[in-house]
Amino acid sequence: MTRPLILSGLVAGLALAGAGAAHAQSLPPPYVAPPPRAGALPPPGGYAAERHRYEIDRQRTGADLRQAEAERGRAEAARVVADLERQRQTPTLTPPVVVPPGTPAQARARREEAEARTGQIDRWLDGED
Repeated sequence: MTRPLILSGLVAGLALAGAGAAHAQSLPPPYVAPPPRAGALPPPGGYAAERHRYEIDRQRTGADLRQAEAERGRAEAARVVADLERQRQTPTLTPPVVVPPGTPAQARARREEAEARTGQIDRWLDGED
C-alpha cells in the first residue's frame, strides 16, 4: 500500500515539475544585447565615455534652456518696469489762471464775495443757519 502511494507521489511530483518546466520555457528570455557586428569595435574608452558625453550634452541643453528662460524673464521685467515708469510720469501742469487785477474796487468786491461765501459755510458748520 505504501509503494503505490509513493509511486503516485513521484508521478504527481514529476508531472508538476514537467508543467513548471513547460511554463518556464514559455516565458520570454531576458533581454540580451545583440553581439557586435563583425569588425565593429566599441568606441575608444568604451561606452561609458559615450554615455558621459550624452549626459554632458543633456545637461548643457538644460542649462541653455534655463538661460533662455531667464533672459525672457529679464526682458519681460524690463518691459513691465518701463510701462510702469511711463504711467507714473505726471502730465505737465498748466499754469494757474491769472486774474486781472482790475481796479481796487473790483478787487475789494471779489474779496468780499469770497468772504461772504466762506462766511455762509462757517455759519452752516457752526449750526447757526
